[in-house]
Amino acid sequence: MGIKKLNEFKGKRILVAGLGKSGVSTIKKLAGFAGHITAIDSDPAKEVSSMVACLKSNKGITYDLILDENVNRKRKILDGIDLVIISPGISCEIPLMKQADRLNIPVWSEMEFAWRLLDAKQKKNTIAVTGTNGKTTVVTLLNQILNGSQKQSIACGNIGNPLVDTLKDGRDGLVRVIEVSSFQLERCYSFNPFASIILNITSDHIDRHHSMDNYAEIKFSLFKNSTGKNWGIFNLDDSIISRKLSEKQYFAHKRLNVIRYSLSVENNPEVYYKNKCICYEIAGLSGKVRNLQSGLQGMHNISNVMSAVAAAKIFSVADKDIERAIKRFKPLEHRIEFVRKINGIRIYNDSKATNPD
Repeated sequence: MGIKKLNEFKGKRILVAGLGKSGVSTIKKLAGFAGHITAIDSDPAKEVSSMVACLKSNKGITYDLILDENVNRKRKILDGIDLVIISPGISCEIPLMKQADRLNIPVWSEMEFAWRLLDAKQKKNTIAVTGTNGKTTVVTLLNQILNGSQKQSIACGNIGNPLVDTLKDGRDGLVRVIEVSSFQLERCYSFNPFASIILNITSDHIDRHHSMDNYAEIKFSLFKNSTGKNWGIFNLDDSIISRKLSEKQYFAHKRLNVIRYSLSVENNPEVYYKNKCICYEIAGLSGKVRNLQSGLQGMHNISNVMSAVAAAKIFSVADKDIERAIKRFKPLEHRIEFVRKINGIRIYNDSKATNPD
C-alpha cells in the first residue's frame, strides 16, 4: 500500500464513529495524514489509550475524543467534517448518520476505507466470504488451504482482524481472505473482490435490514462492481441464492464468472458432492478432491468445504494441497465443537449457532 493513497486524506477533517478494533485501526492508519480526527463512541468506558497515544505522537494533527452514550444524537459534531468512517456495529439509521446523508457527507465503512488503500495487484489477490452462517469456518479453512500450498495468505475482515490492519507500505503478494458481514457491506461503494462467495442467506439481522429481500440485496451487493474478470461462487442449495441468480442482470450479461456448487449433481453445478468426493469442473479443468475426513460435522459443512474448494481452484491450488488442509482442519470453538463422550453420548458445543437456522 503506497503512501500516495493516504495522501488523499491529507488535511481532511474526518469523523470516525465507533472505537472498536476497526475504528481504532482506521484512526492509527490516518494519523499523520488527516488534518483533524473526531473520534466518537457511545460507550463512556471505552478503552482508547493506545489510540490516543498514537494521535499524540503525530505532530500536525488535531483531534477530539468524545465518549458519550448520547453522542449519536449530537449533530453539531458533523460541522466541518469531510468524511465519516463508520464501524459495522453502528446502524445507518441513527440520527447522526441520517444527518450526514442529508449534508451529503460521504459515509464509508472501514472495509471501504481499507479497500481504497489497496493497489491493483493487492485487489486481485482477494477472496470475500459472506453468508448468514459458516463464514468464519470457510475463511479459516480457505486461509489454511492457501498457506498450505505455499501461497501467502491472511484471514481478515469480520473475523477479528480488520482489513486495514493487513496493509503495509510497499507491495505484497498476500492473498487476503476477507470475512464480510452485511453490516460492513452497507457502506461499501467501490469494494470489488476478485472472488466472492455467498454461502447461504437465512433469517438474521432483520431488525436492522427490515426484510429478507433487503438483507439478500445487501449480500449480493458484493457483485455490483463486477467486471468480466471477477468470480462469484454460489450455493445452489440455498433457495434465496438460487432465485437471485436467475434475477440478477449482471449474471446474464457475463459481468461475472459464475461457479455454482451443490450437494446434488442434478442441479448441474460446477462443483458437486458425489461418492464422498467433491468434484469440480472450473474454467475447463476437472478433478476430484478426495479424503474429506476432518473434524467438521454435518452436510452443511460439506457444502462449506465445496465453496472453499471452488475458491482454491481459482487460485490454482493443487488437489493434494486442498486434501491435506481439509484433513488437518480442526473445527473452530463453539461451532459443533466436540467436547467429550459421556455414557455413549457425544457432546458438542454449538453456542455460536445464534440465529433461527
